Amino acid sequence: MPKDTLPEGEKTHTYEHALGRRLLSLGLYELFGLNVTPEWLDTNIRTQKSGKPFILSLPHIHYNISHCAGMAACAFADSPVGVDVEKPRSVKEAAPARRDHPLRLHKVKGALFVSLRQSSLKSGVE
Repeated sequence: MPKDTLPEGEKTHTYEHALGRRLLSLGLYELFGLNVTPEWLDTNIRTQKSGKPFILSLPHIHYNISHCAGMAACAFADSPVGVDVEKPRSVKEAAPARRDHPLRLHKVKGALFVSLRQSSLKSGVE
């Protein structure tokens, strides 16, 4: 089916997926000096039973991609990593309810980031 005949939801998903893959390519180039093609990614990306992606020929590079609502994010790390993109909501709606909550919100140039307090990691927050 030609791309322009896809239902709107599928077009958005296809666009978001392409953005995520482009971010992966850019990250591989910027961080590791690897200039990869979409075909190379198709050949080298596999998925673990858990659903987490990995690069077959580069198992030491950990990455994760998320996309939603026309946005995409890609994270890289030297150990397993996760990233999540959600549809924007008001800060008040998204804010943790308690002041001592382990999650913290950060607004940077109009984007909302959520982080986990380091002390929460040490105490084993579930």
